Amino acid sequence: MAYNDKEEENLALRRTNKITEEENIILKEDDKQLINQIRSLEDRMDNLKVQLKKEIIEEIYEEFEEREMKEKKKNNLIIFNIEETEYPSRQEKIQKELDTCIQVFKEIQSEVKDEDIVETFRIGKYRRKEGNEEGQEEEQTQIKRKPRPILVKLKDERTKWEIIKKAKTIRNSRNDTFRKVWIVPDLTMKERERDKELRRELQEKREAGEEGWYIRRGKLHRRNFL
Repeated sequence: MAYNDKEEENLALRRTNKITEEENIILKEDDKQLINQIRSLEDRMDNLKVQLKKEIIEEIYEEFEEREMKEKKKNNLIIFNIEETEYPSRQEKIQKELDTCIQVFKEIQSEVKDEDIVETFRIGKYRRKEGNEEGQEEEQTQIKRKPRPILVKLKDERTKWEIIKKAKTIRNSRNDTFRKVWIVPDLTMKERERDKELRRELQEKREAGEEGWYIRRGKLHRRNFL
């Protein structure tokens, strides 16, 4: 079928328009997909912002809580392995254990006095002695339990570190009771985790033959042998 120039021009125009319409349809579909992808990315970004904001708030809160806890504990130390004895009254128990703490400090040549101590108390739940079904004496039926540590609150941080500095000398005590005692700072949970990691690193260095390493105030240090 023959076409004149005008008809051929119109046919070409229709074909062009059809192609353009098809391209527009394809572009619209592409646009929809692109828009959906953009919206999906925006939603993910919003979720990430919310999550990041939540994590930042939690981190700030944890840091604030850690600082607050450090402030509360800064004058405290803990004494382990002091035998726990029952007393007729709570007041007598408090006084006797205070006297024992003073004796421990004297043993390491510390000049801490009663007035330097704010208070002392045992940490953890107390379990009373129990007899058996045959009614034997309490002391005979009591399973040897580990004494609860004593928390000592001092008037200032300087006194605490003076005691900690001398604490290791108690191993040289002539008194068998005191030789098994050990004294440590009252640490927060994060500080205890850090201390555990430092002790692991210290052990690795010693096993590798590296000498002179020690832990002081939450850090590893090395003595200068020069």
